[in-house]
Amino acid sequence: MTDVYTIRTGRESKVGSIGGELKVAKTTIPAASLRTLAATHYEVAPAPGPGRTLIFQGGFMALDYGSITFDDAAGDGNLTLYYTDGSGVAVSEEAEADALIDATTDTMLTLEPIDNGAYVPAVNAPFVLGNTADEFTGSTADSNLQVTIWYLDVPTGL
Repeated sequence: MTDVYTIRTGRESKVGSIGGELKVAKTTIPAASLRTLAATHYEVAPAPGPGRTLIFQGGFMALDYGSITFDDAAGDGNLTLYYTDGSGVAVSEEAEADALIDATTDTMLTLEPIDNGAYVPAVNAPFVLGNTADEFTGSTADSNLQVTIWYLDVPTGL
């Protein structure tokens, strides 16, 4: 389940003046879903509705270590935020999963907006977190991943 909070801005805010909102979404991805994150991306912010788009601003991931670790082997992927699913446009840089996923203590890592310039925003599409390569292994691993992102929810006029 994803909790979404709207951050109220003053009337002088440029975002507010176009009918947009700055939002924060917090999601916990359970261990079972982390094991299948390459094949099945996990929704971390819901679709905003017709005629609106989400623009990623930043975030962080926190591994809530349980008692049994995942194995982030060399072939395992990194974590990236996309629109829709694996076929959607990437909106974040790849976050190096090594030392996060296989940590043996609670650990945090930032999630940064994409650095290569512009991308085409998707209308009425959710943000999902995905693994860029092979699945993380550890059939009994029990750590959950808390993902917190902040983003703009703005009208597109489309």
